[in-house]
Amino acid sequence: MLDTIFNPIQYHKDESLRTTLLVLGQLDDRASVLAMEGLISGDEYLFVREAYLQQREYLVSDGAYFDDF
Repeated sequence: MLDTIFNPIQYHKDESLRTTLLVLGQLDDRASVLAMEGLISGDEYLFVREAYLQQREYLVSDGAYFDDF
C-alpha cells in the first residue's frame, strides 16, 4: 500500500505510460522470483510456508537468530 503511494510513477500525468511502467515493474518482480524457484525442493507449499514462517520469526525477533541444534 505504501509502495503505491510513494511511487513517483503513480503521479505521472500520461496514463498509458504510467500503466506501462507499473506493469513492467510487476513483471520484473515476478522474474526475480522465478529465478528462485529452482531452489525449492520437495513439496512446494511446505517449502514456501516454512520460508515465510522463518522470515516472519526473524522480523519479529529483530534479526536475533536462535539455533536449537
